[in-house]
Amino acid sequence: MVVMLKNLDPSKIKGLTEKEITHAVDAVLSKEKKKGWTVEVTFVCDRRMKGLNNRYRGKDKTTDVLSFSMGEEGILGDVLISRKQASQNAVKYGYTLKQELFRLLVHGVLHLLGYDHGRQMFAKQEKYLESLGGN
Repeated sequence: MVVMLKNLDPSKIKGLTEKEITHAVDAVLSKEKKKGWTVEVTFVCDRRMKGLNNRYRGKDKTTDVLSFSMGEEGILGDVLISRKQASQNAVKYGYTLKQELFRLLVHGVLHLLGYDHGRQMFAKQEKYLESLGGN
């Protein structure tokens, strides 16, 4: 399993370490029996997230996480996270920033694995977050 990390967000908002991100992605992929796949995790600013959300989902507003499946051999896809939205979500829902970033990361990886919003996806998300200590 390879996790490629990019930071395209110029904000000073801190988040997860590269080691924590790699561990979280690896844990989800292992439990889903998808070891050996590459996932790219990118942190983006709200302006970029809004543009991507508009372009690919037709929603002219920012969002907290987007996932793009690649469909290529060995490459699962990309998870993009807005640190600003994560920070706002953490305050809104009463989480730490680290907990919210874990939630968005796991959520994005589950989408890459083909899960859609629904009871099964959210149950897995909570189970994985609990095992990571990210809830």
